[in-house]
Amino acid sequence: MHKNICGIKDTVDTISHTRKVIRAARAVNPEFTVFSGFDEYYLVNRVSGGNGVLCGLTNVEPELFSRMHKAYQSGDLATAVECAERISKLMAVYDACDLFVSAIKAAVNVKGLPISTKIFEPAVQATPEQVAAIRELLA
Repeated sequence: MHKNICGIKDTVDTISHTRKVIRAARAVNPEFTVFSGFDEYYLVNRVSGGNGVLCGLTNVEPELFSRMHKAYQSGDLATAVECAERISKLMAVYDACDLFVSAIKAAVNVKGLPISTKIFEPAVQATPEQVAAIRELLA
């Protein structure tokens, strides 16, 4: 491990991989930061000794992730699990479009942030039907 590298975002859809990364990195540097790249892995990442997540839905419902983090930090596991349950439901946003970036941009826009949802070719723009499905998921 290089002394200038202080952390990693492990975007592997297997939490056992992230646990191995945490163990290996912490053996060399106890302060090394390990984030998961999948929204729904926050709690298991933390329980495994990691630092949380860096993920798309934090752009859509940042307050939810902040609430979960604060609850976990304070030992309020009931609230942390409640937040994780909502995140689990929101994971369907990723399946609403052909490309996750289209889905996240549409979801951020639906939540009221007036961002451009334009996607450049060869990526596919979210259709009005997909945006409607995202709106329903976020309700």
